[in-house]
Amino acid sequence: MFIEVIQGHVTNPGALRASVERWVEYLAPRAEGWLGSTSGVAADGTAIALAMFDSEAAALATNKQADQAAWRRAAEVLFTGGVSVHNCSDVMTMLIGYPDEAGFVQVLQCRVANPDRWQALVAQSEAVLRRERPEILGTVIAVHDDDPARITEAVYFTSEFEARVGEQKALLSPEVSRVFHDMRTDLTYIDIHEPWLHRLPM
Repeated sequence: MFIEVIQGHVTNPGALRASVERWVEYLAPRAEGWLGSTSGVAADGTAIALAMFDSEAAALATNKQADQAAWRRAAEVLFTGGVSVHNCSDVMTMLIGYPDEAGFVQVLQCRVANPDRWQALVAQSEAVLRRERPEILGTVIAVHDDDPARITEAVYFTSEFEARVGEQKALLSPEVSRVFHDMRTDLTYIDIHEPWLHRLPM
């Protein structure tokens, strides 16, 4: 899987959502290799989208289509301060439930000293999450091609309430928890209270 992480700041989330819905209805059928997307706007106006394709070549081919380019130009007007796009060819997914039924998505962005080690630790925690955190439906981790020490991770929850209750549980040993903590720097959370989910491929 290949992911484009697209983000910026908006003052009118409703207008952006309408634009995204138009893309899904009219342009997605012609988007080569498009698998699905997760997007939304946080309370502070931070807008983020994870556009998922079956390959980088498919994403590039789609971006070259004239109607896709026209849509992007129109959508960019809705952002203040520009839009950043990060290509991610190193992607890991963890499916626990049905992410497309998520009522809350938390996006975590940070720097990690060793992305491969981070993904391995997440994979090792899957059994514990399945048993102890049923509110987690799935996770996507995307390593930025332009900065391999930086990742975007989306976690899909049944609801925000259940996510907040679940995060109070101490599931890992103090030693493992310390490793998770120490590996991450420059940590930012983007809480999407009303996620826009379209045909997730997980």
